[in-house]
Amino acid sequence: MNLDSIISAGESDMVEFKEMVPPDSKKYVKTVVAFSNGSGGRIVFGVDDDYNILGINPDSVSRIKDQIADTITSLCAPTPRFDMQTVTLEDKIVIILEIFPGPDRPYYLTSEGYNKGVYVRLAGISKPADERTRKELQLEGRKESFDSQTNFNCTVEAEDVERICRDLSEMSGREVTIQNLINEHVLIKKSSGYSPTNAYALLLGNVFINTTIRCAMFKGKEKNLDKTMFLDRRECEGPIYKQIEDAYAFVLKNIRLESYTTEGITRRDVYEMPPKAIREIITNAALHCSYQSTNPIYVALYEDRLEVISPGKLFGGLTIDSVMSGATARRNPILSRIFALADISEGWGRGIKGILEECQTYGLKEPVFEEWATNFRVTMYRKNVPNTDNVSSGTQLSSTESAVYDYFTMNPEKSRSDAAEALSLSLATIRNAIKSLKDKGLIAREGGTGKGRWIVK
Repeated sequence: MNLDSIISAGESDMVEFKEMVPPDSKKYVKTVVAFSNGSGGRIVFGVDDDYNILGINPDSVSRIKDQIADTITSLCAPTPRFDMQTVTLEDKIVIILEIFPGPDRPYYLTSEGYNKGVYVRLAGISKPADERTRKELQLEGRKESFDSQTNFNCTVEAEDVERICRDLSEMSGREVTIQNLINEHVLIKKSSGYSPTNAYALLLGNVFINTTIRCAMFKGKEKNLDKTMFLDRRECEGPIYKQIEDAYAFVLKNIRLESYTTEGITRRDVYEMPPKAIREIITNAALHCSYQSTNPIYVALYEDRLEVISPGKLFGGLTIDSVMSGATARRNPILSRIFALADISEGWGRGIKGILEECQTYGLKEPVFEEWATNFRVTMYRKNVPNTDNVSSGTQLSSTESAVYDYFTMNPEKSRSDAAEALSLSLATIRNAIKSLKDKGLIAREGGTGKGRWIVK
């Protein structure tokens, strides 16, 4: 474990600093709960919010470790999985508490109870989970999925089943029958007929509120809801596989199709972005969406990029790094199997690898995969658009640094407190991000407090 790199990266969704063990145990135990309900994380005791290593009294280390362990086991339910170790840096001892993604979700503070004591990480802060998130965590803990649950808002009609099977057969080039739907648990066979699952409801379409893909093309490089800034838009409804096709067609209609002459007089038409990657990004958004959310999937096309945003952070303890390495955890396993049967998707790990390869072949800037608030966002950059972010390809920014950089680019006269409120981050996190951006030569302050402004380079 490289403590230097952990400290220099600053606080994030997976790292939190404490200069000492707080007298009020809840101040760090709620973070233990949040890490257990997410992708895990580390709490470093002996480091303050400004990255200063204060250390722990060597004579107290053993007692403090025992205190932390006892507090976690007595205040959390179920008991989280964790480990502790001491590390010496700059002749000072720090305690690193590592929390692992928990299999018995949801974890909660016993003093607050299940309804109020479940915490999750959002923008580097441990916050109470809403009802939707608690339900999803509960399904994870039971090793069940939303798409496997019985749906009581639709019925199984022969003509609907025939249409779904016909559509999937046409897409895959192989026959898909009702028996396939039964085998994959899309339909549950009963003595008196069939029970529909949520997977069936998604294939049927128009059952859930806001289960749509909302597409828009904006003028310029920033989202603007003024009607004059919409160049095109479309609400994709119906069966989930049809929504994918409609959203895919929307993007192709609104990007450039360029012609090249090869081998003398042969002309070849090529889209500015790889169609295969576009389809895979939209498909993955539909496949890994948290359908318990009341928000749609967003497909937004800007002058310089395509953004696809789906409700729900990474599932099953996955991190961005593990996903990029090919790790998988399926939020909607039944839908995943049906998509594979119909040749709609290549699968999460292979799909991301293919997206990266396609963009590299097209000579595009590498796409960005990131958790954003309670969503997952993929950004694919368009071809032949100047890079105006002024950040060299060799400069690596954390998600927090990128958010702060973008905020002050658009709001140079705003204060640190304004940024903290707008980005839902602590003031200490904003200060740390600014310090790092200053060290990288990307931001500077001109003028004093109240009258100054940020110079973004």
